[in-house]
Amino acid sequence: MPPELRDEIRCEVIAARRVATILELRPPWPGGSGHEWTAQPVARLSLEPTGLWSLCWYRRERWVRFEKAPTRTVHPLLRTVEANPYGVFWG
Repeated sequence: MPPELRDEIRCEVIAARRVATILELRPPWPGGSGHEWTAQPVARLSLEPTGLWSLCWYRRERWVRFEKAPTRTVHPLLRTVEANPYGVFWG
């Protein structure tokens, strides 16, 4: 995220053994009772048993596999998330 937007939106990654989940974080609503930022899942990268990485997007409280074919490295998948085709990752 650009430095000028860090008070409004943040990006975080939670990494587990074979999965990395990208989250979008937003600050509490003005006048709201909470002080915690809210987290919304954006994308998930999963290392398959074949050794290839696949990409999913979050829809209606479940992960949906994105149409891009699995890749040997995460870099092409991260570029897809950044490009946001069809608006499925970043709203």
